Amino acid sequence: MGSPAMQLPPGAVLEDSGQGNSLALPPGAELETAQPQQPAPVGTIRAADQPTNIRDRFVKWADNVANDIKYGTDITGVGTVLKKMGAHGVYSGNSEAVGDFMASLPLGLLRNVKGQAEVAQGQFGQGTKDIAGGALQAATIPASFMAPEAAEATASAPGKAIGALRARSEIIVH
Repeated sequence: MGSPAMQLPPGAVLEDSGQGNSLALPPGAELETAQPQQPAPVGTIRAADQPTNIRDRFVKWADNVANDIKYGTDITGVGTVLKKMGAHGVYSGNSEAVGDFMASLPLGLLRNVKGQAEVAQGQFGQGTKDIAGGALQAATIPASFMAPEAAEATASAPGKAIGALRARSEIIVH
């Protein structure tokens, strides 16, 4: 079916060399040969792409510092200092929501800085989202002390603000 056909010369005889059986085919008959199947490629392993300019490096650094704070790794100098001081990461033993609340100030500031670098690269949508979301994330704990009843509204504000910005940008673009 999917195998290539082989044209045999007239009067050809096929013999099984192992058992001495033979088969004579009529002239013009075609014999299909089975092709060995190639295994499908599963995936590849390669080194991660390295940042090419200073803005990309800054975005990667901000992500690495945030991961150091969240997971207790020591990828950056900040993570190394935190680890030597005994920090295990805010997600260690806590849910992600609790960890995000505990580290909202530094994680929010890092997200804000990352957004500024993204805007400088020309990624206006993602950069604006990260700037606004980072500022609101950094204000989570101070806002809960100033107005505890509004802390829940502050937590949901990034989604509302981004939706409003997105709707406004669609009006301007179109």
